[in-house]
Amino acid sequence: MKKSLALTIGAIAALTATGATAGELEDVNARLVQLERQNAAIRKENAALRENQRLLDENNRLKSLGARASSEPGRTSSQSRQAEFASTSAPSPRSRNPLQAYAALPIKALPPEAPGQFRAWIEGGALWSGGDPVFNTYSSNNNVTGVFDLTPKVGWETAIGFDHRFAGSPWHINGQFRYGEGGKTDGTRTIGFLLPGGVTGTQTFGAAYKETHWLADLAVGHDIAGPGPDALQLKAGLRIAEFTARSSDSNGQTGTAGGLSITQ
Repeated sequence: MKKSLALTIGAIAALTATGATAGELEDVNARLVQLERQNAAIRKENAALRENQRLLDENNRLKSLGARASSEPGRTSSQSRQAEFASTSAPSPRSRNPLQAYAALPIKALPPEAPGQFRAWIEGGALWSGGDPVFNTYSSNNNVTGVFDLTPKVGWETAIGFDHRFAGSPWHINGQFRYGEGGKTDGTRTIGFLLPGGVTGTQTFGAAYKETHWLADLAVGHDIAGPGPDALQLKAGLRIAEFTARSSDSNGQTGTAGGLSITQ
């Protein structure tokens, strides 16, 4: 009876040891599978980095070939193709060393400093400043009245200006000058008259109207949207302007009395 019990206990111990060994084997296999997946991902990443480095080397090679071709005008196209084939067939030192593939990431070159830019412009064209009508009334010695319409006609305007952007900076300095004149208007009218006492004569009326204007700007600007000459620019500065309207009229009389001529 004691022997049977000992054999049973020994069998149970053996089964327990076998179960523990099987669990450890499954754990090891799972870790091996995980390591294999990690190695596959690393190999895939290394292949992508090597391909990136190859493309970068190819790009640099093509740029150097283009520069040499432009600097050697006597070189034939067949020679250029042979040189290109030789450089293509030659293995890259970086591609032979997988450890350098991690340093093959492309680096974007910084743009060169933008040079300063100066622009000047000039323009001109027609101008019409007529809005509300401009009238001038007159009345003669014999109570004849009338009105001159002096509303400005089409005039002209011209302008000149500049814009300077500082090198490597979005800041500008600019200015302009404008001058223009409205169309001059004038009119004349002569009226005959007869006064008591035998005085006869004529009365001549005249009127003229003219507009002039000018302005000068000086400002500092800053680019706020868009690149280059077409950038949207915000300006702040000083403006001086003047608008002038000049009008004149005349009233001349010539008469005859008792054979004498009188002018006024």
